[in-house]
Amino acid sequence: MKNFIEKMKQIELQISNEHGPFELFALFRPDTTLKLWDVLVSAKWMGQSELDSMRIVAKPMNRAFSAQEIVQFSGIVIIPADDEALRKFQTEVQVEHGLREFRNVTFFDVPILHAYVITSHHTQAGNTLAEN
Repeated sequence: MKNFIEKMKQIELQISNEHGPFELFALFRPDTTLKLWDVLVSAKWMGQSELDSMRIVAKPMNRAFSAQEIVQFSGIVIIPADDEALRKFQTEVQVEHGLREFRNVTFFDVPILHAYVITSHHTQAGNTLAEN
């Protein structure tokens, strides 16, 4: 599991260095039948095309994970950077290029068995959070 998380932390850092900061980069394993990981992302630089944004996230994931490993993900969920629920989440969880782990919680009105939050903060022009 540690290798899995380290790979995702590197992917988040690589993408943010290339495209700009994330508002949210997290892994949620909801309490569903399949119990696969959702990759939740949000960034102001993500354009109108969700497909292009998903490709930006998926490409380094496909390079980092084998076919046997990649099947542990159910998909990539893009949350608009101005989403009200995201702002509420960011007031509760703040981290940038770090790691916060949660178990048996409810986020975005969804029961979550396990979550890793790598980045969660509200970016403003000229303002970045340096908390890890």
